Amino acid sequence: MRDLQTDKVAHYAWMASYLINNDVTSLSEAEKKQADKFVEDIEEIYGQTASVIDCSEESVFGIPDWGGKPGSIVEYVVQYDFNKLPAEHWDLEAAIPEASRYCIGF
Repeated sequence: MRDLQTDKVAHYAWMASYLINNDVTSLSEAEKKQADKFVEDIEEIYGQTASVIDCSEESVFGIPDWGGKPGSIVEYVVQYDFNKLPAEHWDLEAAIPEASRYCIGF
């Protein structure tokens, strides 16, 4: 039985079209690589089946959860399967990350 959960992470607003709709038309190659790295980080923390399914409509000026330069930030909704969380990053009994996700960085 799948136990789908969601979590929110803050990251650059310009990634939204790519992360949610897989639309790369407005991204440079460097931006696409940065967005791909973010997806890899999400999968490392939340498991290979994790995906970004939505984002907030409002943005704020700030620093992404994973570090980087300040910019226009939105909250992304990450959906993941609790039963497939990577044990090395999670205290599965408490359902919380063992290490802060903010330490990953680009």
